[in-house]
Amino acid sequence: MDQARRLVSRPCAPALPEGLRTMGRHRGTLRGGSERRGRAVAERFASLQQPDDRGLLAQISLLFGTLSPEATRGRDSLVGIAGDRALRLAVCEGLCHSERVSRWLPWIFYRGFNGLLHSLPAYPALRTSSTKLSPMPAPKLSLIISTYNRPDALAKVLAGVERQNRRPDEVLLSDDGSGLPTRTLVEAWTRSQPFPARHIWHADEGFRKTIILNKSVATATGDYLVFLDGDCVPHAQFIADHLALAERGFWVQGRRCFVEEKHVAEFEQGRTSVWSWILARRITGAVKGIRFPFPIVRRDIAQRGIIGCNLAAWREDLVAINGFDEDYSGWGIGEDSDMGTRLYNLGRRRKFVYAHAVVYHLNHPMAPRDHVPQSLARLQETIRSGKIRCARGLDQHLLPP
Repeated sequence: MDQARRLVSRPCAPALPEGLRTMGRHRGTLRGGSERRGRAVAERFASLQQPDDRGLLAQISLLFGTLSPEATRGRDSLVGIAGDRALRLAVCEGLCHSERVSRWLPWIFYRGFNGLLHSLPAYPALRTSSTKLSPMPAPKLSLIISTYNRPDALAKVLAGVERQNRRPDEVLLSDDGSGLPTRTLVEAWTRSQPFPARHIWHADEGFRKTIILNKSVATATGDYLVFLDGDCVPHAQFIADHLALAERGFWVQGRRCFVEEKHVAEFEQGRTSVWSWILARRITGAVKGIRFPFPIVRRDIAQRGIIGCNLAAWREDLVAINGFDEDYSGWGIGEDSDMGTRLYNLGRRRKFVYAHAVVYHLNHPMAPRDHVPQSLARLQETIRSGKIRCARGLDQHLLPP
């Protein structure tokens, strides 16, 4: 206990966010009058103390954003809070030592993960700064949905947009020349929404998706643009998740799972039991179709996994790279990867996200990929040259300032 007392009483020990103080609240641990058990836990974790822990503790505490040492002085006595404070410090110290993580992670997750989760929203991206920053105000978000002659799938996607817990600030239906059934559906839907919704359409002259997307980007009034394909039904938290992931200097790549083609007509997000469909193998790529309370995010500049059906970027970044390259003229591969590559060349990094911003792709017969060799050659040239702007892109659709 003397070791735990020294750990708690050190004047330089920084306090962690309030959310971490709830660790062990449940099942009567540490809180709820269980002082004896709290002290026992403190002794257990205090045994981890090592001479070099002080610097490591300071580093990991900065990740969570700390109070100044002065703010920790003059607090309550050891009685009643010893276990709580010692536990918080010891958890951070334990995490600093990789060889100990496997020993303590099950205990930490079981007793305190709920409290840890509640501490993170106030510290976006775990900023490596001891200065508390004000949360960035939510940007105005434009949702751009690309579609072409699949009104049945688009109807399910639009129903998914209506079920969003946080609705977009505007929706643009980016239509590469669909016929009357799609136009009738879209026009009726746009009139019935409480937010601005527009149908951006041009005549069907073959694959010209990059052109209609650039027209939509030019029309969008949002600061942050989320791209969704017209055969990808969004989870109810899709927009809220993308907003939470928005950060300057990054673009976001979400994932997708696949609804088997023969079951597409039955699928309706929000009313279909995703778990039962996964178990019945009606949905494949199941790990990408389950939303967890916290995202799994990898920050990278990799080519792998760039897909345009679930992607978000800042409008000003898309303007800087001249949007989508309109020289891509065939379906299947290239235009999304090319745009992502030029964002990398601009100095932006990717947030590769699992367990958040989930979409359900409604499978369909594959279109011919006759243009793949040419598209791959163009993409390789973009990678090799390191260019930022494409020759034919967004500029020609932007209004002069």
